Amino acid sequence: MIEIDYGKDVSGDDILTIADYTTAIAVAYKNRGNAYYDMGEFDLAIADYSEAIWFDPNLTAAYIGRGRAYYGKGEIDLAIADYNIAIEFDPKLAEAYLGRSFAYSDKSKGDTDKAIADYTEAIRLDPNLAMACLNNGTAYSNNGYQSIAIANYSEAIRRNPNNAEAYFLRGCVYEKKGDMDSAIADLTEALRLDPDNTLTKDCLGTIEKKIRRYVTD
Repeated sequence: MIEIDYGKDVSGDDILTIADYTTAIAVAYKNRGNAYYDMGEFDLAIADYSEAIWFDPNLTAAYIGRGRAYYGKGEIDLAIADYNIAIEFDPKLAEAYLGRSFAYSDKSKGDTDKAIADYTEAIRLDPNLAMACLNNGTAYSNNGYQSIAIANYSEAIRRNPNNAEAYFLRGCVYEKKGDMDSAIADLTEALRLDPDNTLTKDCLGTIEKKIRRYVTD
């Protein structure tokens, strides 16, 4: 039988150990929250992220995770609030800016200027975020800045030459600008990289029909 000396003084090392256990518990909740998020169980994910934050209020990854889960549920204001907290803790968290940019660009918010600012900051902090370049390009395109959109898509392609979506999106912008040759070239490459994408096939077919009709007329 193990006897416990409750009268023993708690040393500094003991306190550090308790703090380490507390942090470990917070990380465990955060990791399980990530697993629930990947399963699409947003409510369960939010509950675990909240527990993680209770144990360690400085765990920025838990705020980012909960923000993603809130966004997945369509609770955009709550998502933005969590991303704001994460950025307050660490202004260099590219992932937090990227997540907040998604929230700002949501139809319920429609704050394109803030979305673009966050996309841009995310890319500045982590130049390898090809996805941020894609989203930045889409935000600029939706706001009417087609040339800047093309520049962002081109940067995404430079970072990942096998990104079919980047070619598709850039091709769509070229089509908007009336540059049909460039549009066809990009859509053809997108289809080569993703042969089963029906949307790309339809867009390419529509442009080719327009060109044939123009030549015939």
